[in-house]
Amino acid sequence: MTTLRIIKASQLSEKDVYDFLKNAHQIDIQSVLKSGYLLEIDGKICGCFVLEEMTDHIFELKKFYLISTEAIKIPPLFEAILSIAKEKKAKKVCVYSQKLMTDIILESFNFYPQEDTVFPKKEGEDEGKWWFYTMRD
Repeated sequence: MTTLRIIKASQLSEKDVYDFLKNAHQIDIQSVLKSGYLLEIDGKICGCFVLEEMTDHIFELKKFYLISTEAIKIPPLFEAILSIAKEKKAKKVCVYSQKLMTDIILESFNFYPQEDTVFPKKEGEDEGKWWFYTMRD
């Protein structure tokens, strides 16, 4: 049976975090160390994400990285992300997406695209859009 654990990056050694992210050039290691989580599958680190509070009870899933061989783990990872957001008393989780594949994944987890959002488009990134997930009580 597969064991899946979500670990706060701050609970691991910096070396373990650096070793995992050395090939993930788009990931800011400092933000992972500060407010990120790592996904461990059967004792091996396979992914990470950063969940930061933007405004009162609204969290942004800033970075999401999973090694391609573990793509099948996306559903349980999203469930874990949303349960962590719920523990943090989040009312909404938002994601800025610039990729069709990400849009498809977000839509499958009941995130909804936002046409008129108070959040600005990301700097230098005019192709993307915001997606929101409203937490259930």
